[in-house]
Amino acid sequence: MATKKKAPKKAVKKAAPKTAKKPAKKKAKKGAKEILVVGSKVKEVIKANDMRADGQLIEAVSARVHELLAAGVARAKNNKRKTVTPHDL
Repeated sequence: MATKKKAPKKAVKKAAPKTAKKPAKKKAKKGAKEILVVGSKVKEVIKANDMRADGQLIEAVSARVHELLAAGVARAKNNKRKTVTPHDL
């Protein structure tokens, strides 16, 4: 009985390890402030009231939060405190 010779195994090329790409950061507009609200949660509240949210709503809500916090910080400073409390808002 004749034995068959096994074919030599082909060299398997290993793929170069993939490096995790960091998401590209969006450049902030001059004077633009960081978004402080969770957009999906704001939209849930709007939708729960059978309304639709405009595309700029999240930015507007966040701007109002910035104003509210700035007023609270100013009130705490005027009262010579380092802690902003709920009644400062």
